[in-house]
Amino acid sequence: MSVKIACDSSMDLGKEFYEKHNIPVMPYTVVLGEENYLDNVTITVPEIYDYVKETGNLPKTAATNEFMFEEFFKEHENEDGLIYFNLSSKLTSTYNNARLASEKFDKVYVVDTLNLSTGGGMLLKYALQLAEQGEKYETIIEKVEAKKQHVQASFII
Repeated sequence: MSVKIACDSSMDLGKEFYEKHNIPVMPYTVVLGEENYLDNVTITVPEIYDYVKETGNLPKTAATNEFMFEEFFKEHENEDGLIYFNLSSKLTSTYNNARLASEKFDKVYVVDTLNLSTGGGMLLKYALQLAEQGEKYETIIEKVEAKKQHVQASFII
């Protein structure tokens, strides 16, 4: 596969899936009280639940900045392109930071999934399937952008 697929940690597809498909993941920063953690790197979901249960305080997130995205994209770009899946722009400024950083590269495209978790994950899986079938960078972007208007996912917090 020559087109690289990457995402933020909100896609919730699981470490095993990311490893199996060689998908780089940009972790969100999770803020618990005064401490910052990297989602699924320095803190796990069960640990976040334990924190909420013990303290009664809800976690917060901090937007990934443009510089962090530049470094991430630099590390994972390749000659055939990088397609990065991000949590909906309607929920976080992180999408805009990723988009701004992507403009510094020839073939890095940021997908605004317009979804949370599962919806974005479904789009990522679709793009991965297209990439594994040998579709070109531009074709994958075009097909994902067309498909995202038809993705609806619901869940209860």
